[in-house]
Amino acid sequence: METIKVRGLARLAAAIFAGWGGLIASKGLWDLFRGEPEANLYAPAKWAFVSREQWLRYAGFEFLYGLACLG
Repeated sequence: METIKVRGLARLAAAIFAGWGGLIASKGLWDLFRGEPEANLYAPAKWAFVSREQWLRYAGFEFLYGLACLG
């Protein structure tokens, strides 16, 4: 009987999750400290459609999701 090695598959999945997690975590940090929603570009007044509280909640979730993919 032939055995199939799946070690490479696990390493590939880990690399994909690490890459994705790093990208999303860095985007979450950007949104927490410098970013703003695209709705601010089209709204008559900034923060009219999305409140800062809602945006910080979303950015925090995005950052934690990225960390979860890294870990």
